[in-house]
Amino acid sequence: SDSNAWVKVSNVPTIDKVIVDDENSVKGNSVNIGDNVNYEVTIDPIPNYGGTHPVLNVVDTLSAGLTYNADLTVKVVKTDNSEVLLDMGTGYTLTEGTNAEGLKTLTVNFVVNDAYTLNNYVGHKVVIGYSAEVNDDAVVNAGGNNNDVDLNYTTDSKTTGNDGKDEDKTYTYTFDIDGDTTGTKNIITKVGEGEDEEALAGAVFGLYKDSSCQNPYTNDVFATGQVTSDHEGQLYISGLAEGTYYLKEISAPDGYSVNTHVFEIEIDAEYNNDGTLASWKVLIDTHETASFTVSHTSGTPVTTPEIEGTDIQNTKLSELPSTGGIGTTIFTIGGCIIMIAAAGLFFASRRKENK
Repeated sequence: SDSNAWVKVSNVPTIDKVIVDDENSVKGNSVNIGDNVNYEVTIDPIPNYGGTHPVLNVVDTLSAGLTYNADLTVKVVKTDNSEVLLDMGTGYTLTEGTNAEGLKTLTVNFVVNDAYTLNNYVGHKVVIGYSAEVNDDAVVNAGGNNNDVDLNYTTDSKTTGNDGKDEDKTYTYTFDIDGDTTGTKNIITKVGEGEDEEALAGAVFGLYKDSSCQNPYTNDVFATGQVTSDHEGQLYISGLAEGTYYLKEISAPDGYSVNTHVFEIEIDAEYNNDGTLASWKVLIDTHETASFTVSHTSGTPVTTPEIEGTDIQNTKLSELPSTGGIGTTIFTIGGCIIMIAAAGLFFASRRKENK
């Protein structure tokens, strides 16, 4: 048995859930819609159950914005960091279900056919790993896409009624720009001149990952990598992770020239120790054009926005004389006079030569 004297033994396990993000373990992060989030759930320590009423299971609940990728693994990590991969069906069972709110649940149970499966690993820890895709139902900005986990156990397997519980949570965020109902409207406004100086519709922009605008940015809800300004001049882009993007005008509305400047857009987020979103901001060409502070004291996140906004202006093209107008007539008459004068000079010159 691995239950040596130097191994910590306890019948009161705890649970810890983290997001594995670029080899870092965090409680909160941000992603693009369509990205995968990797989770690790750790039970530490593995309890000792010698009675006939063992209880040890984990219930993981995914928010509506997360789709399970069916890739769950379970392993024992010993105190010397060696690992033992457990087989589903003998080392544990996995049950996929739906809770009362209609959310996806994953239940990993270490009591199989009434028998506890982990007594050979008492004092070590169990690590459950899996991933989920952030889908089209993802909540943007401060609402977050939560992933809750509950650990159910007993402190005395010889009798019933000694059940304990522990829980943990992670938070995954994704952001938008110029959302009418999400509180980000007026971060970027496309404007023209004259009667269109407040808003200009119909300008087409591409969003890119690189400053040379060769690598378009897309996600599952921003599939084309392009956005057209609406009647209020807004450029709605959703499903963005924090990071740097580049915005370039591709075509201008009729009567306007293309703005050739490439705009650098940076989204920067800060998190609390528990993984909840503390704040985020949007910078355009390194200038902070919008900031959002989030309070979690009421249970439901409350966002306080400060939006200065950035206008992207288009210039009207020079107006040419219209066909059949007075301008055309003047040019036509002038041209005829010049041609007649030239012809007169030509024939006068010929007559002098003939004499």
